[in-house]
Amino acid sequence: MYTINYNFDNEHWNKYDFCFNTIWGATFKARAISIQHWANVDVIDNSTGVVLVSFNRAGGCYVDEELPNDIKKLATAPIE
Repeated sequence: MYTINYNFDNEHWNKYDFCFNTIWGATFKARAISIQHWANVDVIDNSTGVVLVSFNRAGGCYVDEELPNDIKKLATAPIE
């Protein structure tokens, strides 16, 4: 399971209300939140607590190097 944490005000991190069964679904939703709300958003692996994907307000993106290429491509695709 994967959870999304987001930060709109640079002070308080909040947990998104949904848990995702797939990293693809969590990354897709995190990217959408980041684009729509211009927020810092992390995708967390619930079993380990590790940040797998992170989007920041400056438009940067971190993707864990162990993730499949389709997740890397989804996370780093240009916003059009």
